[in-house]
Amino acid sequence: MIAALILAIAAALAATAIALRQRRARHEAERRVADFEAQAIRKAEVYRNVLPVAAHELRSPISIVLGYQELLSDGLYGQLDVKGVEALTRVRDSAEQLLRLIDGMVELGGASAAHTLELAPTDLESALSDALTAAEGYAQAYAVQLESHRQGPLPTIHADDERVRRALDMTLAAAIKASPGQHLTITATPDNDGLLLAIAGTGLEPERDDSPSAPGTMPIIRTGAGLRLAIARRALEPSHGSLQLDGDESGVRVRLQVFGRRRRSD
Repeated sequence: MIAALILAIAAALAATAIALRQRRARHEAERRVADFEAQAIRKAEVYRNVLPVAAHELRSPISIVLGYQELLSDGLYGQLDVKGVEALTRVRDSAEQLLRLIDGMVELGGASAAHTLELAPTDLESALSDALTAAEGYAQAYAVQLESHRQGPLPTIHADDERVRRALDMTLAAAIKASPGQHLTITATPDNDGLLLAIAGTGLEPERDDSPSAPGTMPIIRTGAGLRLAIARRALEPSHGSLQLDGDESGVRVRLQVFGRRRRSD
């Protein structure tokens, strides 16, 4: 009986010691998690503070490039031939895309006013045509062929014109960047009060390039194409637009949905 009691006490002491070790290990793990989260918050705060300054510093030289491009186009330094004018057009398109990329990165990092909408008449036909024109030079750099189709006239809607154009521009750029040497087929379909844009033949990969995240949170970005998709998705977020990659037997296709309110005159 005494032996059994001794064994019971020993077992209780051993269980208590194990419980204490487990508790210390749990507290240590919780402390490490808390430290990691605090460090991540500090890093995110530094990122949010630095990004607007960096964006401003980047915008200044790009604005200078655009200024000289305009002077050259106006013939201030002499008349240009057709190839020269075309080259300057590519310079302008690339510089303007960089500005949209910078604005998108600032918003993506949460360093600007989030989810603000400036509603105005937005001509989806004009917005898409401008995005396709701007994408041509980018496509040439990657030896990508672009083929576009309309499945009916695109409406003019009340939406945030800047966000719509940024989403279109970044989506096309992402598809091109991930598809060197490919042939992309771009199909635009009017969809109620908006636009459904489908891009087939792209080399985008969901596991590599696409990182959807909860509204207002920073996605995990692994590639330049992924960065552009994230910016496009964030631009559509306030108006409940969407962007997704679909995979089927023919490959991956990107689908971009723009919403707005159709103008009564349409």
